[in-house]
Amino acid sequence: MAGGIAGVGGLVSGVATDLVVGKILEDDENLSEHEREARKNGRDVGKMGAIAGGLAAIAVGVAAPAVLGIGAALGVYHLAKENKK
Repeated sequence: MAGGIAGVGGLVSGVATDLVVGKILEDDENLSEHEREARKNGRDVGKMGAIAGGLAAIAVGVAAPAVLGIGAALGVYHLAKENKK
């Protein structure tokens, strides 16, 4: 039962993470192409991180998707921005 509850919590947390990352790194056609690409990369990695975190939530805890998804998204975004410099 606890595994099922953690799994549902992980799923909800993963969806919430995707929404947060999507809002933080949302596309804006007024930004440079490089900035838009960096944001897209961050959103894509955030989704993958949320999925991986959701799967890990069963064993680790409900907070894993948020930490993994947001951390991965923002990390890739900042790396992509730095590569332009």
